Order: sequence, then C-alpha cells, then structure tokens
Amino acid sequence: PLLGRIGMAAGLGGMPSLARAQGASGATMRVACNVPTAAIDPVTIADGGGTLVIQQVGEFLCVDGPDLVLRPALAESWKP
Repeated sequence: PLLGRIGMAAGLGGMPSLARAQGASGATMRVACNVPTAAIDPVTIADGGGTLVIQQVGEFLCVDGPDLVLRPALAESWKP
C-alpha cells in the first residue's frame, strides 16, 4: 500500500493543475456527443443524446440508481 501511494504521488506530481475554460458571455458553446440529440429542452427532453448534453450544464432534481430507485440529487426530499 505504501509503495502504491508513493508511486501515485510521483506520477501525479508532474500533472498540471486543473484549469477551467473561460468563455465570453453569450458565446457559442460546442459540445461533442456520440449520440445524436433531438431538441435540447429540459422540459421535454426524452432522448439519450439530449440527456448527455443537459448533464454537462445542469443537475437533476433526482437521479435513478442501478436498481432504478429514485434518489435525491438537488432535491433534498419529496412526497408522492
């Protein structure tokens, strides 16, 4: 375990710090997606490609897990 940590620290030491892209306000944002998108409307989105794009710029109120049970994301609680 110690040797692995040392190796990881040595390997990550030369990596540059993470940077955020800075775009101009109102500029065009280009997104590459291997699944074609239909309309990118958060209210009516129903396709996988559109969901992938929306996930890049926003968060969902709830998400489903591998067991298909809804779990809170932004929403802290809800009632049926």
